[in-house]
Amino acid sequence: MQERYLEYVLSDEETLLQPKRILALLKETAWAKHYTLDTIDGIVRNSLCMGVYAEGIQVGFARCVTDYTTVFYLEDVVIHPEHRGRGLGKALVGTILAQEPICKLKGILATDDAFSLYEPFGFARDREIFMKKVSPLNGCF
Repeated sequence: MQERYLEYVLSDEETLLQPKRILALLKETAWAKHYTLDTIDGIVRNSLCMGVYAEGIQVGFARCVTDYTTVFYLEDVVIHPEHRGRGLGKALVGTILAQEPICKLKGILATDDAFSLYEPFGFARDREIFMKKVSPLNGCF
């Protein structure tokens, strides 16, 4: 699937994903600084991924981890700083959440500062019921 938004292309086509660009984008976040290229390879193999492209260069990324039957976990939503402020984050989230069967499943995500991005898509704050387990490999969630 490919969709246009302004001068950008949003696509779930795995062949378009640029692992080194994804790694560079995620290294600039608070939650994924520990990711490696091997991590990105595993993410691409095992998730529904969506990329955002400007003239063939990947400038955005998001993914859903899912069983494709009951639930998905939306994570790693990121837009390159030079391309922020144009609604790309909303376009990216809207596009990935519209995918079959994601659009029919219940979803979860974790954020500490982007509530306004996700609330228009039906996500609501619910800190009381969630738990986490820290990775024994790198101490990260």
